[in-house]
Amino acid sequence: MADRLPATAGNVQRTIDAVWRMESAKLIAALTRMVRDVGVAEDLAQDALVAALERWPETGVPDNPGAWLMAAAKRRAIDQFRQHALHDRKHQELVPEFEAKQEAIVPELDEALDVPEALLPLRVDANGLVGLLRDTVHREIEDVEAFIEDPARALSAYRAAIIRHLRVQRIQVS
Repeated sequence: MADRLPATAGNVQRTIDAVWRMESAKLIAALTRMVRDVGVAEDLAQDALVAALERWPETGVPDNPGAWLMAAAKRRAIDQFRQHALHDRKHQELVPEFEAKQEAIVPELDEALDVPEALLPLRVDANGLVGLLRDTVHREIEDVEAFIEDPARALSAYRAAIIRHLRVQRIQVS
């Protein structure tokens, strides 16, 4: 204890930085063996570092800071294991209840979605309308692309289409 540095903010910060540089790789490797996931191990190590940043300025740097970081990270890993186990248990409890409710709702839904035969042509017309809209949008996109590539040719084609449309309208009116 006599070899502890005075707990000034600058000393503690420099000590934490040095400890982190020396211990982070070992810490993450040990945690990876424990949790079998490098990403989770890195998160646990970072959580331990944050805990050190919060506590050490108040309490001072411990005699073995690497062991302190490892203990803090392992406690967090154990908490995480417990939390996952609790979620799994709750999931197992809720699944049968959910499936029972789903089995009761699905027949009602099937009945609600049954379409009378008289409405089938409307459904076909709706599908045709969706196809028509999709084709129209596709043609408009092609028109815009053509205009960007060659504006004069696109305007000429547009004028020709308008003239054809007017001729068709005149023929149908007469």
